[in-house]
Amino acid sequence: MDSSNQNGAINAGTSKRPTLLRSLTGGLLQPRFHILTNGYPAHKEHVDEAVCITPIKPESVVTDLKGMCHWSNQLDPKPDIRRYWDQGSHTANNKAVRRVLKDIRAQPTLIYLAGHTEKKDDQLAYTPADYLSANSPDQPQLIPYDTMRPWLLNDQHLAPLVFITEVCFCENFLKLPYVLQYEGNEARWVPTGHPEVSTGKSREIAFYNTKLSETRSLKDIAKKLQENVNAILSSDSAGRSQHPKVYSSRVMDEPHFFATLGFCPPNSVIETDSDSSG
Repeated sequence: MDSSNQNGAINAGTSKRPTLLRSLTGGLLQPRFHILTNGYPAHKEHVDEAVCITPIKPESVVTDLKGMCHWSNQLDPKPDIRRYWDQGSHTANNKAVRRVLKDIRAQPTLIYLAGHTEKKDDQLAYTPADYLSANSPDQPQLIPYDTMRPWLLNDQHLAPLVFITEVCFCENFLKLPYVLQYEGNEARWVPTGHPEVSTGKSREIAFYNTKLSETRSLKDIAKKLQENVNAILSSDSAGRSQHPKVYSSRVMDEPHFFATLGFCPPNSVIETDSDSSG
């Protein structure tokens, strides 16, 4: 999975109901995984260049899909995965994306959203699979990022969310108040200027690819991500650099990121036989 276009956000809150459910069931609730990705294979031939978008290579889509499935299997050996992609039985169309993002979470949930960003009424928006609808070819279907914020910060959510974005120009659309900033090899929390977020029982997270075989804090994970990006770009002839950002609703320094969010027990060690997650 190419982590260079990813931005992250974490909104941490209380969660009384899942704790009660775990006590009744004797363990953690099984996480749910939604993988929504688009390559737009049908759009490259559109006659109107004004609405035509560049397709994403099918092999890139498959690589990311396999990487996310591998990542999910590290958290749960028998994961509840729902895939939405060009070659699957379900596509990441306008209806599917909206339904997944609006769904009220009762168990820890991971959502991976990948594709293109376009503009709608001067707003940045996600491009679903049916961006160019046969019923209304002159009115492209888009999902503004601003509309995603209330869906993901809904007070009715009862469980944490890991939200992985592989799209451009959606930086901190949740408007969270803290961002991790780097000075040398150290990360520190810096206010973004946005007000504190109150989300009741919910906790929203945007997360990046990382090995799960080690216990890491969010700062450790963000640092590792930056190191991975630096390594990928070290051979770039143009000398380009990228700095993925992690946003949060609070200063989050707990030593075990995954356990803090309820995706695994505090004393667990997740075994992996290879780091094939991208």
